[in-house]
Amino acid sequence: MRIFAKISNLLLFLPILCLPLIGFSQIEGKKGDSITDRLVDGEIAYEIALDSGRYIAGFVEQEAVDVRIDIIDPKGETLHSFDALNRGRESFYFDTHSSGIYSVKILGDDGSFQLQIQFNEPIASDPQKRVRQWLQPFNHEGSPGVGVAVFKDSKTQIETYAGMANLSYQIPMGSNTRHNIGSTSKHFTAFGLMLLVEKGVISLTDDVRKYIPELPEFSDTVQVHNLLNHTSGYREFINTVLMMGQHPSTPLDRKKIIEMIQHQPALQNVPGSEFNYNNTAFSLVAEIIERVSEEPFERYMERAVFLPLEMEHTQYRSNNQQIIPNRSVGYAPAEDNAYQEVTDLGGGMGPGGLYTTLSDFKKWMNHFHDPTLCRPETLKKMMTSDTLPSGKPTTYGYGLFIQEYKGQRYIHHGGADLAHRSHMMYFPEINGAVVVQSNAANFPADLPLRIADLYFDDHFTEEAEERDSTEAEPKDSISNFEYELEEFERLCGRYELRISPGFILRFFIEDDKMMAQATGQPALELEALSDSTFNIVPVPNASLTFHIEEDGSSDSLTLHQGGHLKAIRIQWTPDANTLAEYEGTYYSPELETTIQLRHDGDTLELHHYRFPSPFYLEAGQKDRFGSTTHFGAFGEVAFHRNEKEEIDGLHASNGRTKGIWFQRIPSRIIKPDPALHSTE
Repeated sequence: MRIFAKISNLLLFLPILCLPLIGFSQIEGKKGDSITDRLVDGEIAYEIALDSGRYIAGFVEQEAVDVRIDIIDPKGETLHSFDALNRGRESFYFDTHSSGIYSVKILGDDGSFQLQIQFNEPIASDPQKRVRQWLQPFNHEGSPGVGVAVFKDSKTQIETYAGMANLSYQIPMGSNTRHNIGSTSKHFTAFGLMLLVEKGVISLTDDVRKYIPELPEFSDTVQVHNLLNHTSGYREFINTVLMMGQHPSTPLDRKKIIEMIQHQPALQNVPGSEFNYNNTAFSLVAEIIERVSEEPFERYMERAVFLPLEMEHTQYRSNNQQIIPNRSVGYAPAEDNAYQEVTDLGGGMGPGGLYTTLSDFKKWMNHFHDPTLCRPETLKKMMTSDTLPSGKPTTYGYGLFIQEYKGQRYIHHGGADLAHRSHMMYFPEINGAVVVQSNAANFPADLPLRIADLYFDDHFTEEAEERDSTEAEPKDSISNFEYELEEFERLCGRYELRISPGFILRFFIEDDKMMAQATGQPALELEALSDSTFNIVPVPNASLTFHIEEDGSSDSLTLHQGGHLKAIRIQWTPDANTLAEYEGTYYSPELETTIQLRHDGDTLELHHYRFPSPFYLEAGQKDRFGSTTHFGAFGEVAFHRNEKEEIDGLHASNGRTKGIWFQRIPSRIIKPDPALHSTE
């Protein structure tokens, strides 16, 4: 039987009868009320009768099981999925936009857990209270923290904090906490160089080698402005050290970064012709500043920028072992615990590495509106998008992204160190800004825009989105569509993105669910909206449209996520004999690194001595593979054949670092003997 109650503050938790019945519980929605239960068959759900306009928040304490939490609305659609931590407190939260029965579904392996509701209250209409509702999942002693500030016309609209700056010593986030703002640092570094441009000691059109003569002389000249707008053609040093088998937290000075460029045989693109977001370039910007100013980069920035603006709690971290007073410690989800400490990137100063407080950031935002250290034209130049020879704008100036949001021009930059997360957005026409900082690697990336919607809604206009004719309709426009799972079997297979060769979308059925998995990412559930359109359930604003043939199959699809990206079905499926042709040892003189390719049945594996597990390669087009491993060292592998059609090497890429050559060398394939590693 089912029990329904018309209540607003009372919650009834009932195991759904079509699932294994694990007891029967009723609970009031007061803080501290909870249910202790156990997963037996991997899935259980609780029904909640709720009125419209409620904010619900709670958590599942993962005592002996790693769970995923799905929130199901009265129509049976998945509102949210939460699966950030392997142990500890897995938080969930949602708003109700209609009255009815909601479900909290818990999925995982067998094990005990505790479910607790913390909040069942009206959706706050006051912006400050609404922001604090959104921060509730972080507002406890076992969580990393977050700081939020909104500024308008030089006044602080809100400055609030939740969670911990340091979990080891239970130090909460607060107004004196210095946050690592990651790549948001780039526009500070760019500004430091632009002050020298104003003085006439640096020209943006100068050859970079004028200031760093030991850089190699390529066939095309890299100019200073190519560093600032990410069009230099230099390889991304972080991606490169990953391919070398080095963890990105390893201390790395700029001399080593310059040495890596010296090993680069050619530029990845003609300078100015292609946008490739790049930390190497901003390391060189810091080096140029240091050589021209004849003082350490961090001291120059303190003298020329921070102290004149009275930003007394702002400083660059010159290396990731330097002590920074009142700094927040970075945390990422751990395998056996809720969180583990994560240090900063090595070699981060310049492209990142800046620590600051929210109150200091307000002073910087005031300077955006009313500059005192530079001419207004300097900031205008930094906030003007570059344009490629093709005529396409990069939407990036000098250390800043320039875009439009709901009719307002906005200047922004995010930051993601190994664990710290940051975002700054500035709306110049209304002199408003949102700044969000966190020391949690699993921090929700959409929060800054949600906050902007709260505080600047009067200045925004809802614009009709330009929709491709093949784009899936939004969830709200399609209800109760019935789709036979057998129909999806015809669509299953692998599809490769045209814009990113080696990036493969794989579709399959698992436990009677339609699933999608992208190269190097976890599998995600799909929801059918029609016979050809599907929502990617856990990812907001992401959907797929298969281009259906007469027989119900599909040779291509379009991924709708930040654009409309075409993917072509992969027809090439190499067997074990074909994969054996790729086996061998490959050496990169640029990286001074060796890798081995082996095949195990129908699986091709890339082995690197410094990685404990192999990279599993999935076939794309002929001689081209993409890595399915959830780590970014090797993303795409493209084999090269000589005039005799023999494989003589491969080009490896991983996003911002492209086409590194590995020469095939004579060797004997070494396969470890499992008996040597047996514990029996």
